[in-house]
Amino acid sequence: MREFPYISGEHLALCDRCARKFYASELRADGEKTGLKVCPDCWDSRHPQREVHAFPNIQSVPWARPERSDVFHFEDEDDYDARQTAADYPKGF
Repeated sequence: MREFPYISGEHLALCDRCARKFYASELRADGEKTGLKVCPDCWDSRHPQREVHAFPNIQSVPWARPERSDVFHFEDEDDYDARQTAADYPKGF
């Protein structure tokens, strides 16, 4: 077990991960979680993937035409208008 001689201006603190006793100057902020003070054995560097910043993913086309409505053409033009659209039919047709 480690002994801690008196050092003026120094105090003892516990590692937030392993709960071992250290001088406060030996503990440092953990790279992953904010607010944790950990010993050198428990310290993890910040993972490089956390430093990647996403850029906007623009998926629109440079130009586009408006969407056309559906047009149905029938052979028997006496019964239906040749330019009748799906919106013109009653529900359930």
